Amino acid sequence: MVWRNSYWGRWRRLHYTLVRLAMRTLLDAATVDRLVDAYRAGFGIALAAAYDGERGNPVRLDHEHFDALRNVAGDVGGRPVLVNSEGSALIESDDRGVVADIDTTCDL
Repeated sequence: MVWRNSYWGRWRRLHYTLVRLAMRTLLDAATVDRLVDAYRAGFGIALAAAYDGERGNPVRLDHEHFDALRNVAGDVGGRPVLVNSEGSALIESDDRGVVADIDTTCDL
């Protein structure tokens, strides 16, 4: 994850971010709603959708995590931030799109 200084100022004004990977094209919009509802119900401030117990995407992270996200190194995304957050939770979904990895048209 690369943060450009010119963009960092804009990020600092946000209250949260929702990460949805482009390769998760089968994701149902109701799954995003479920994350938002879970946050509003107080389930946590670092939430990840899960399917059959497997963590996937999307992920919702509060602004408290932005500095940690900025310092993530390597090709791991926000996983370390999510895993190390005291306010993290998996929000179970019946949406297989949470974990479906679409890299080529053959994966569809």
